[in-house]
Amino acid sequence: MRSILKWTALGFLIVAASLSLAWWMPADTTSVEKEQALAKVILAELNENHYSPKTVDDNFSKEVFTAFLSAIDYEKQFLTEETLDQLKGFETQIDEDLQQGSFTFFDAALRLLEEGIKEAQQNYKAAINGPIDLEGNAIWETDHKKRTYAKNSKELKDRWRQIVAYEMIQNLWALELEGEGTNDRKAMEKKALQATKKTLDRFFEEVAEQTRTDRLSKFFNAMLSVYGPHNSYLTPKAREDFSIEASHSLQGVGVSLERDGPYIKVDEVIAGGPAWKSKQIEIGDIMLKLTEADGTTVEVTGKTVDEAVTYFRGEKGTVVTLTVQKINGEIMQVPITRDVIILEAGLARSLVLENDKAEGKVGYIQLPRFYYTRGDQGRSCADDVRAEIEKLQKIGVDGLVIDLRNNRGGSLAQTLRMAGFFIEAGPVLQWESRDGSLKSHGDRDSSVLYSGELIVLVNGASGSASELFSGTLQDYDRAVIVGSKSTYGKGTIQKMLDLDRPDLVDSTLFPLGTLKMTIGKFYRITGASTQLKGVEPDIVLPEINSLVVTGERALQNPLAWTEIAPIPFQQSVNTNANLEAVSQSSAERVRQSADFVAVKEQAKQIKNQRENSAVSLNYKVFSATKKKVSEEQEQPVGSKDIAEMLVHNLTEDTAYIQSDPARTARNQEWLEAVKKDIYINECLLIMHDLSNQ
Repeated sequence: MRSILKWTALGFLIVAASLSLAWWMPADTTSVEKEQALAKVILAELNENHYSPKTVDDNFSKEVFTAFLSAIDYEKQFLTEETLDQLKGFETQIDEDLQQGSFTFFDAALRLLEEGIKEAQQNYKAAINGPIDLEGNAIWETDHKKRTYAKNSKELKDRWRQIVAYEMIQNLWALELEGEGTNDRKAMEKKALQATKKTLDRFFEEVAEQTRTDRLSKFFNAMLSVYGPHNSYLTPKAREDFSIEASHSLQGVGVSLERDGPYIKVDEVIAGGPAWKSKQIEIGDIMLKLTEADGTTVEVTGKTVDEAVTYFRGEKGTVVTLTVQKINGEIMQVPITRDVIILEAGLARSLVLENDKAEGKVGYIQLPRFYYTRGDQGRSCADDVRAEIEKLQKIGVDGLVIDLRNNRGGSLAQTLRMAGFFIEAGPVLQWESRDGSLKSHGDRDSSVLYSGELIVLVNGASGSASELFSGTLQDYDRAVIVGSKSTYGKGTIQKMLDLDRPDLVDSTLFPLGTLKMTIGKFYRITGASTQLKGVEPDIVLPEINSLVVTGERALQNPLAWTEIAPIPFQQSVNTNANLEAVSQSSAERVRQSADFVAVKEQAKQIKNQRENSAVSLNYKVFSATKKKVSEEQEQPVGSKDIAEMLVHNLTEDTAYIQSDPARTARNQEWLEAVKKDIYINECLLIMHDLSNQ
């Protein structure tokens, strides 16, 4: 929320004095009345509408205390244990502050933060201008959650020597990857030092640009995080940007972002976008930095989502290097060329799969999201999937695979419609409100579009609507669910709530912004929630992230898994009577598959790297470790065609594909990717087993 107010000199002095702020308070400070209004309305909305409201008491205060300090110093590079001791007296006072419209803790924390920033900048300058030790035995902990606060100013000074050394080492490694490792070592170090200085100078510039308004937004988001990971405060500007990815013309990197504590994570890789094409950006990656072609570097960590997205957007053809932390803790630099995102690649599309050693054709439909857009050019995923199924039925496929991997959800109405394609009339889901009242939603159409063998392919990033769809078909014994050990585990419902409430505050203070808030929970027709546990597939395939905690379970303060009473349901359409035998056949193939064995080994490596997140600040040791990891991943799974799997477009689609050279090229890329996909191939083999049972 950026409020542009014109103050007289006297008016500004009065406000500054009333807030007990020092010289460091930014000039665009919001009014006391507006801050009080925000606190009042946010608390009212949480109390009235949140699915799982909390008692605003001392325990609540302690949680907000910890969350806010983490938000403003997530890397533990500004505050020390000695500084935190000065704030301990506020630990149980925040609840009173909020209820009284006071910000004594917030003001005190900001004062100490600014003092810490000044001290850190002095420490940085001393470190960058002094000898940087890259040959010693020092260790740097890359996982901020494992890192402790420096005890005092002396330890904080040592920490900044380590921060500078770590930045230097990363830049040296980047130069080595670019082929400059054979150059003179002094020349390399000079380049790395320049890059390090540029990055950290820009970092402190950005810190200095942070206003009281920006930090107040972090305070409210810290408070909201105590209620769960999907609650957030959006400034008026952020609300305007919230639906940007639903527009028909996007330019940028092609990712959807979410905040997890201090970090900005990839929530979705938009199909058809530059990040998707790079094949190096994945859901769950943490965005650390963004470097433009001219060397300008922006620290992404610690920003709000609306701040971060402005840097990811950009003109077509501009090159940006993303520094990302993978789920195994490895930090990678990924160059991306911004482009117009081809939303066509995010729509439902189909192929025909065959195995040269078995008879029969299997239809394959990829659905990246449960989309629905209005207007003359609007699209409905249910209409598009129906059209693809009808085309596949015309050529007489013997089974159908629907791929929901990395599908994070979308329209509930579209989910209900799609489930209805495969079942007779019946319930699909239950919805519980905060007062405990239940509603059920379902398919009212007794007709069945497709009654043949059906597989739904999922992974750990399949969330929300994907879980409802796959869970429903599993409950009805209508489909075999295949994939990782469980889906994402998001079983909650969010709603956007406007904070401009004239019944509570003076309308002259508007706009106040918007809350995204959890207002309910989804349940399957069996009464089980998809929250945390997700959907457990009938046939589990190895996945590289299977040994580490991912999905909803990895977020801060997720709501608990719960269960309610089931509702009656039945189904007479095709069931999977011999699923146990089919599952055993798949398990045996997986056991003998060199590719799936390699996936299991990669899973162990990721677990090991996650657990051993500390790195050496000795460049020789660091470089040797990175090279070893690179060698282990030289031939990633999915790098070669699967000889026995045949993949082709429907004849009916040929004219459309060939009508545009760019579309033809994108289609060829897709075909080549599917030909290498061991999970799609296993689904094809499972389908042959189902058809022959």
